[in-house]
Amino acid sequence: MRKMVLAAFAATMLSGVAYADVVVDRGLPTANLNNAAGANQSNVAWADSEGFYGDSFTLGGGSGTTYTIDALRTWVIARDGAPVSASLYTGVGANADLAETSSTASFTLVTYDDASDYQTLGGAYRSLYQVDFTGLNIVATGGTTISFGVDGVNQGGYAFFNHASNAALSGSPQDSADNVMSYYLHDGPGATYDSAFDSNGNGWNKSSDINVQVFATVSEAPEPAAWAMMVAGFGAIGGAMRGRRKVAVRFA
Repeated sequence: MRKMVLAAFAATMLSGVAYADVVVDRGLPTANLNNAAGANQSNVAWADSEGFYGDSFTLGGGSGTTYTIDALRTWVIARDGAPVSASLYTGVGANADLAETSSTASFTLVTYDDASDYQTLGGAYRSLYQVDFTGLNIVATGGTTISFGVDGVNQGGYAFFNHASNAALSGSPQDSADNVMSYYLHDGPGATYDSAFDSNGNGWNKSSDINVQVFATVSEAPEPAAWAMMVAGFGAIGGAMRGRRKVAVRFA
């Protein structure tokens, strides 16, 4: 029985800590929404006919932390009808060129926390859609910066607008926000980084970041103290086995 308990202990120590969680939370703003917020409006959306906007996030932890990114969530504004297609592009490093990433995209019609839709600067209301990309299986270590971009079309052939917000006024967690986005040009199956984009003074009165949530399974290497406990556990297992070998039963 003792041997079984020690073996289970050692197996637990070797496996490390593994769980699925939101590892980057830069979700939708919850404060200063739409035109009613006046100069403090936090929500905005961006689109371009020749390219598209992207952004980046940095994974927490050190090199001993391994992330397996399962899903990425972002939001888009529909200009004319629901989204009909969306493609996710990713790359490693800030301002990296991107490659189209194999994934499954699903769309969910949503509203803000106050049940409102997105209001354009002209006053019109547009539908807000949550876009979930699943089946990613992107493996990266802690401290890695990942660039991403989402491109697609709505019904009627219009490019949809990527939702962004100002971190200081959003009222919600804005992990890895740096007030700068990236602009990308299509390049076959990928996208080429063109330039950094600060929305302050370029069509809006403040800086913004694309809203995103990242879901991953996280594995952490055991800490030195845990390794010491594991080694001690193996020693105890060995001692127990040696002790058992010393006890012999003889039958006449």
